[in-house]
Amino acid sequence: MLAEGRKTFGDLNCRIGCTHCQGACPRGIPVNSIMRYEYYFRAQGREKAAMADYAGLGARNAADCADCPGYCEAACPHGVPIQGKLLLAHDRLTMA
Repeated sequence: MLAEGRKTFGDLNCRIGCTHCQGACPRGIPVNSIMRYEYYFRAQGREKAAMADYAGLGARNAADCADCPGYCEAACPHGVPIQGKLLLAHDRLTMA
């Protein structure tokens, strides 16, 4: 069952804690932390805590990912569209 799930959803889900992509980011964006905060927000309903954690990153947030060529995606061994997920996380976790 797990193998079938991996085939179906393998490139849709970031493996929180994987860190393969994190070292590829020349701007030092903490990809793993941002993905974790977005998970807290979306799946656990901990919106305020997730937003506070994200705000604590200061300038090291995903806002800079929009104009990046996607080094993180190239480094991901699972084919996850990380850049898009980071931008979505930024939208969710930022007070606008």
